[in-house]
Amino acid sequence: MSGDATPRDTNVHDAVPKTLSSRRLEAYSDGVFAIAATLLVLDLSVDKLKVGSDPTSGELWDALGKDWASFLSFAISFILLGLLWGIHVRQFEFVERVDGMVLTLNTLRLLGVVLIPFTTSLTDRFNETVPGRFLLPLNFFYVIAVGWVQWRYVSSASRGMTPNMSDHYRRLSQRNALIAMVISAGVAIASIWVGSIAFLLFIVSNVFDARDRRRARGEPGRRSRRERREAER
Repeated sequence: MSGDATPRDTNVHDAVPKTLSSRRLEAYSDGVFAIAATLLVLDLSVDKLKVGSDPTSGELWDALGKDWASFLSFAISFILLGLLWGIHVRQFEFVERVDGMVLTLNTLRLLGVVLIPFTTSLTDRFNETVPGRFLLPLNFFYVIAVGWVQWRYVSSASRGMTPNMSDHYRRLSQRNALIAMVISAGVAIASIWVGSIAFLLFIVSNVFDARDRRRARGEPGRRSRRERREAER
């Protein structure tokens, strides 16, 4: 009977893994990005159009034209959300495991993501004020800055969370994340004076990222999970 008993010195905490698969984090993040992108369109409403109950075609076209700022705010936020999600997808193709710190940083990053529909609405309605112009770019800066901290942590070679990423691509991705953060800070500052036009600065970051992806394509040691799965078939 004594052989069936659990030894007194067994440490139950040994069964708790220090790292976890990244799959659940990716699924949760994808869902939050999708919900935030969907919520953006809720601020576009027919009730906001300044027309009568039975407008003519000309009156309706005129009302839609006068509401151009709402459509612009929606388009900018939707496109930037898509870019942020795309960066997340490309990064986590190389992440095999995550720990508690990654989960915490990712939660803080997603906190900023779910605020984007709100700050987009502020920009739409109060664009003539400094807070109305500044808070949406500040929101994006927060998301990108936390994302940079998260990627620096995850991609560190010493932590072993991205074992199949080459050192060359690791340096490129970390540099591009830093460039994106610096540019987003510039966008936030410039938006105080020029409003949504400041978002055009993100084109610079996208150019750097696209160029380095072309250079790194086919590089030995840079194989994503999808590429490794295909090679094993």
